[in-house]
Amino acid sequence: DLYAIGIMLYELTTGRVPFDAKSPMKVIAMHLQYEPKPPRKLFPGMHEDLEKLILGLLEKDRDERPNSAGDVIKALEGIERCLVKNPLPEPKPREIDANVRPTLTNARHVQFDQGPWPKALVIGCGIAVVVALIFFSI
Repeated sequence: DLYAIGIMLYELTTGRVPFDAKSPMKVIAMHLQYEPKPPRKLFPGMHEDLEKLILGLLEKDRDERPNSAGDVIKALEGIERCLVKNPLPEPKPREIDANVRPTLTNARHVQFDQGPWPKALVIGCGIAVVVALIFFSI
């Protein structure tokens, strides 16, 4: 469903899930009661339209979400066209502390902290959405 695609896009673009807690019941309550932190607060280089799409997919009210998977695909294609015409500037590389090792609690954040947010991520998100839509519509 579109909400789940929003969750996947949020994690793909920020390296974090929108709602995280120690207990599964707390996570469920957060999904029902709280708004996610805007993705651009976690990753300021994110394209504004991509953030708008992700937050739209994560709306609590189904009527506030995009109407169809086709609308999501069109939005992703529009973002891709925009990025091709106006690519984001390459961020400066950050030094990586060789003494920090991934753990179960921080492993999902490690890969996103090591380099720039590539244009290919938007394309990958679009492909993931299309595959998920094909898979779930069968």
